[in-house]
Amino acid sequence: MPQAPHVSILILTCNGLADTVTCLRSLRPDITPETEVLLLDNGSQADEREALQQEFGQEVRIFRSDTNLGFAGGNNLLATYARGDLLIFLNNDTEVTPGWITPLLRELADPAVAACQPKLRSLRDRSRFDSSGGSGGFLDALGFHYVRGHIYAVSEVDRGQYDDAIDIDWAGGAAFAVRRKLFQDIGGFDAALFAYMEEIDLSWRLRARGYRIRCAPASLVFHKGGMTLQKHPTRKRFLGHRNNLLMLVKNLPFLRLVLILPLRFLLEFSASLYYLYAGQWSFIASPILSCVSFLLHLPQFLLARRAPFIAGNPRVFSIVWEYFFRGHTMFADFTPTRAR
Repeated sequence: MPQAPHVSILILTCNGLADTVTCLRSLRPDITPETEVLLLDNGSQADEREALQQEFGQEVRIFRSDTNLGFAGGNNLLATYARGDLLIFLNNDTEVTPGWITPLLRELADPAVAACQPKLRSLRDRSRFDSSGGSGGFLDALGFHYVRGHIYAVSEVDRGQYDDAIDIDWAGGAAFAVRRKLFQDIGGFDAALFAYMEEIDLSWRLRARGYRIRCAPASLVFHKGGMTLQKHPTRKRFLGHRNNLLMLVKNLPFLRLVLILPLRFLLEFSASLYYLYAGQWSFIASPILSCVSFLLHLPQFLLARRAPFIAGNPRVFSIVWEYFFRGHTMFADFTPTRAR
């Protein structure tokens, strides 16, 4: 009987056949008997399975959902078919580089490490860090997320300044590896989030149980970005605002949550004023609508709270204050003790 694969690579596609083909072709050099690739056609308007099967045949196990289950629900479904000890979630709009899996496995050889991400650079400008994970994801004191090498609209050129493997707060969802048993034990991604923030929520829950999340910059993956809801940027912005608040409700200790939420609501309304000032008219209502949706979902997420709880990070600064008011646009603007 053939030995079960050690690594399962999970990919979702939804109306993105060209990107998916490019991604799968880049994977080919690293596919071994210890590696399997699973792909879910996540509600594409036209069934993409036949075209993919014609080119990749037995290289990929392909499944289909008639409805779009989102990043969270789609990957949860696909994970039920995985046979590997490790799951690697990979966006279909990525291109991997030769040997990219090995540094991730090296970090996960430590049983205290639950998940690990590669260094993520942009496919649109291959010299710069990608916003989905950069060289590791972090949270500030108020629960806002940011990454090494990409702070809001500023993307740094990768000159090797963040090539050290370090502990991080969260692994970017565009590409990261996690232990399958741990993923199953904590219930996988929160399908109620649908898309955006689910990887941060997952990482938070893993760290609350005493595990470490790592970034292995020796592994390099390129990410196009913005493809999941490219035709619905307003919905993407709405989900980003709302899901960040819902994630705090699930994971913060209660007293810290009560102290932070009023300030976060104020900042959400300030975000609408910023969009107005910046002339980004289509986004003005997104923060306000996200607060309304947050309140509607609040009872559900309060019931979803499960101990243990941790504050999320040891940092005391606000990335919003540092960027918008003090003009700090580079990760190196923050001292090592505050940023790690």
